Amino acid sequence: MPSERSTQGRIVAISTSKRKGIPKSNIDSVRLIENFGLEGDVHGGTWHRQVSFLALESIECMRAKGLPNLRPGAFAENITTEFIDIPHLTVGCRVRIGAEAVLEITGGLGVRHAFVCIDPPTTLLPAFRATAKAGNVVVTALTPDTVKEIAVPPLELFVTQKAIMGAVYGFLSPRLQIPELLSLHRTGALKLRELITRTYRLEDINRGYADLQAGRNLRGVIVF
Repeated sequence: MPSERSTQGRIVAISTSKRKGIPKSNIDSVRLIENFGLEGDVHGGTWHRQVSFLALESIECMRAKGLPNLRPGAFAENITTEFIDIPHLTVGCRVRIGAEAVLEITGGLGVRHAFVCIDPPTTLLPAFRATAKAGNVVVTALTPDTVKEIAVPPLELFVTQKAIMGAVYGFLSPRLQIPELLSLHRTGALKLRELITRTYRLEDINRGYADLQAGRNLRGVIVF
């Protein structure tokens, strides 16, 4: 990072995964490959988001909001830091790790579609800023009726041409589409069983919720 804004922090956790769409597993050490990312991580490659950062302070904020067992790696980040203001690092800043490794904040191109699935007052703005120009931010989570507004800088909204929208049942009519989806599943055209990560008996429902909070389960199903 430039000297006028230099600061020091520490790495709390290193995390990798072999496939996308799941929490990453914590590891003790890893090889950082130039112009690729972390060795053995599914997100490594010749693209703009080779290594992702997340501040421990952000995780602790989510823990305080009802997810006490949330752990580093649960958001699929590679490096969890402490004492570094990750959300406010700008494009071009450099982060030095150890004596040899230097990572540059690229900002990436952003995602085309970001989905806010938990605590919109806390997560909407970060999702908005992680979205590419002219991208969409879709809010699928409920917000308590005591929350009357969520701040999004209007100039930033205007310049980036992004759209923020809500979605209930994926913009579908449950009365019409659920029978259609079941029909597709019965014919094998829609794969549902492959989406299930764990199954639980009805009497184990509390363990299912605990696994969800701990990041051990993404799509659990109660079988009874």
